[in-house]
Amino acid sequence: RIRPDAHRRPAGCGDYSRGCSGRYDGLQPSPFQGRIRGRCRRFLTIRIKHNSAGNAPEAVVEVLVRSLADQLTTILIAGMAAGALDITYAFVVYGPLSYQMSPVEILHSVAAGWLGRDAANAGGATTALLGLATHFMIATVMATVFVLVATRWPALKHNAVMWALIYGFGLYVVMTYVVVPLSAAHRSQHFAANAQEILSRLRVSFSSIRPKDRWQLLGTLFTHMVFVGLPISLLNRRRA
Repeated sequence: RIRPDAHRRPAGCGDYSRGCSGRYDGLQPSPFQGRIRGRCRRFLTIRIKHNSAGNAPEAVVEVLVRSLADQLTTILIAGMAAGALDITYAFVVYGPLSYQMSPVEILHSVAAGWLGRDAANAGGATTALLGLATHFMIATVMATVFVLVATRWPALKHNAVMWALIYGFGLYVVMTYVVVPLSAAHRSQHFAANAQEILSRLRVSFSSIRPKDRWQLLGTLFTHMVFVGLPISLLNRRRA
C-alpha cells in the first residue's frame, strides 16, 4: 500500500532529469548520483503507481523510457563490438594463420550448433548466414547478461577490466563445456534429447580441458576474455 506522502521525493533524488540520471541535461553523473540512482528509480515507480488514477507525470515517463533506451543501446553496441572482434579473430587465426579455413567454413561451424556439422556444411551461403546471425545473437546475449547484472552490482563498473576478464573466463567455461556439448555441434549431430543424455555429455565435457590443443586453448581463452568480456565491460562503464 502506498502512503499518502509517497509523492515526496527521497532525499538526494533531486529533479527527475538530473537527480536520477545525471546525464540527460548534458551533465555527467557523479559517484554520489550513481549510488542514489536505485533509490530514484524505486521512487519513480512508486510515483507512477500513486498517480495511476490519472496520467503519470511526463517527466517520470520520459526518464524511465530514456533509461531503458540507454540500456538497450549499450547492449546492442557492446554485443556488436564483441561479436565483430571475435569473428574477425576467428577469420584470421583459423584462416591463413593456421587451419586455412575460409570464412564460410568458419560460419558453418557456428551454424552446426543448430543443424549438425554435415547439414551446416551442405547448406552453402544460407547456413553461413545462419552462423553469422547466431554468432552475433550469442554475443548480444552475453552483453545483455553483463549489462543487466551491472545495474544491480555497481562493482562491475568500478573494476571494469578485472570483472571483464573474470566474465570472459566464465563465458569460456559456459560455451566450451556446456553450450557446445549440448548442441547439435556434438559428434552425434543432434541436441541432447533427455536428462540422461545431458548428464552424459556434461560428464564427458568436464572430464578434460578443452580445447585439447594448447595454442587453441590459449586462443579461446584470449578471445573470450579480451575480445568479448573486455569490450562489453568497458562500453558498459563508458555509457553508464
